Amino acid sequence: MFAQNVKEGVITFALTETYQTSVSTSTKANQGSWSQQPGYYKTAQRKVTERTILDCIGQVLHGSPNYYSRTGTSSKPAARLILTQGELGGFFNIVPELADADTEFSAEGYNSGYAEDAGLASTIEGTFVRLATGRHFLAVPEGYATEGNWPPGHHQPWGQIFVKDAQKNLCDNVTFFFAITVQECYDCFYLNSFVTDTKFVLKKGTEQQEGPPCCSTYIESTLTGSGIDRYYMSLSFDNTFNNPYLNDENEAWIGVWDGPYPGVRGYLKDQLTGDGTTPDQLPYVDRIISNQGTPAWYAMRFTLNGILSYKWKLAKFNANDLVLDFIQNGAAATYVANGYSFHALYCGLLTGSMKINETLVNSGKAFCCDNIWWDDSWYGVGWNSWQYPWSDYWESPVNVPASLSLHVGVNEFYQPRWQWPQSSPEPNPALPDETVENLRGAGETYIPGTRWYFLQGGGITQVRY
Repeated sequence: MFAQNVKEGVITFALTETYQTSVSTSTKANQGSWSQQPGYYKTAQRKVTERTILDCIGQVLHGSPNYYSRTGTSSKPAARLILTQGELGGFFNIVPELADADTEFSAEGYNSGYAEDAGLASTIEGTFVRLATGRHFLAVPEGYATEGNWPPGHHQPWGQIFVKDAQKNLCDNVTFFFAITVQECYDCFYLNSFVTDTKFVLKKGTEQQEGPPCCSTYIESTLTGSGIDRYYMSLSFDNTFNNPYLNDENEAWIGVWDGPYPGVRGYLKDQLTGDGTTPDQLPYVDRIISNQGTPAWYAMRFTLNGILSYKWKLAKFNANDLVLDFIQNGAAATYVANGYSFHALYCGLLTGSMKINETLVNSGKAFCCDNIWWDDSWYGVGWNSWQYPWSDYWESPVNVPASLSLHVGVNEFYQPRWQWPQSSPEPNPALPDETVENLRGAGETYIPGTRWYFLQGGGITQVRY
């Protein structure tokens, strides 16, 4: 086959981090002892960019923050964070074969049996446009022209994150360093996880002359459109031992001997320094400058919360494409957010933005990432196992094996692998016994096959099946 154009999104960050830089008994930084009841407190600021994140990834995967190239040329740029074959808007959906793929959660590869058989080298083979149906989870009932259609939403954003270093001819799949969550909201029949200003137009088919005069080809109808989608998103990054994918005591650990990164463990493992999760981990020393630990300049965790805005259009990536796909229309997708961080052993507050700039890349000239096969990739970090296979539970897939982001209901939250496999987002369907509709309070999750609370003989019974 001739080389084809594929979609690639370059990820950039422009964040400002405010952190505590001094607690002191004088105007000089960090002087005196705690028993002197220090009265002087100061903060400082520093920039956090994609280069900061690349350094933190390089420290863990390759043992050096300088591993990924810092300079490059127009034809061979420096290392970049890439969202490969991403889908950022709310109107796309995943074909059932991909959504219901036989994905195994193991460090040998989160590989799809379907993708392995079918060779889904492009999202255009596994995703399609889905318009609003008047439902949030369930299919359109019988008797309507759209019978059986699933609602849109539940998947955005979708795509895998790579470090692409053209100087080294290298692609590292780093999806497991990140966790993305989108907030669901089930309104009065409209949409479930995004708001949008969009216009779709159905362009009717025509007859096109091909070959001798007696022959013609009918071109099927084509759905065109453009719009801007917005949704509330949380984005987390973690290169420390706190990340279960980097924890050799967790079954999700990527560092198994036959995995892609043998022996790799998260930063701060076995270090006497302070991990940002355990209060008062270090022994007490009255002197403010205790000299107990060692620096960890490239340890980083952060979580951002804000609104992602994506202006898109439907377009052909290649002249011979049969269907249109989503691509940014003008400016890059922008995520304006605030958050918090644990960076180089300091706790901080973050303000700023992330951008994803989509372009079409010729896969024949690209050395990696752009036409990567799904079964060669880390895959499914937004999946919740209790919902597998999704077709047993929902008429519309949500948090399925192919999910790269987790979608949660009201008052739910997520950190990397935090919810797996204990709980799932709440779609709020009517329970079989309407008398138990109020039993879902206090953050309890109702999912078929996970927790099913109902009254039996005047009491509450929990059933797993």
